[in-house]
Amino acid sequence: IRQCSIIPHSKDADIGIRISDFRPELISAMEASGLRLSHRFGHLGDSFELSFDSPAGIKLDIFFFYTDSEHSYTWNGQYIRHCAF
Repeated sequence: IRQCSIIPHSKDADIGIRISDFRPELISAMEASGLRLSHRFGHLGDSFELSFDSPAGIKLDIFFFYTDSEHSYTWNGQYIRHCAF
């Protein structure tokens, strides 16, 4: 859903999970459900993201959120695959 309605041409779903709730078994459970891990970005300590593809052509992106206990805020990083600095 974007701008208060379903995007009819989208075949993508995004969800967010706290990194503290991540378990490595998540990947094998998703694969056992018929989803194929297509990308793994970042690392567990920063900007971790998993992307799965379904046989029906639906892509599922799982973004992980981090909590900074010192400053009491939650953040999500994003891995940039192609960039030049």
